Amino acid sequence: MIQHIHTPVRIRVGVGEMTCTVCGEVTNQAYCMRCNEEADVQGNNYAQVAAKRGRMVPTVSYLRDGEYEVVG
Repeated sequence: MIQHIHTPVRIRVGVGEMTCTVCGEVTNQAYCMRCNEEADVQGNNYAQVAAKRGRMVPTVSYLRDGEYEVVG
């Protein structure tokens, strides 16, 4: 019988890393750069895009203890 060995993978998360709830992009900014580019936002209208498209949440908020390591 072949025994399967499971090696858990730990996700590397940067200090202050945020994840967009719309597209899944990760960044250390207070807004999603991908959603802003797709919306063709000009100037400083990041709050408008965030209100329409989704919001940023800390990446570690949806990971379990032991699934990640903070780097940086």
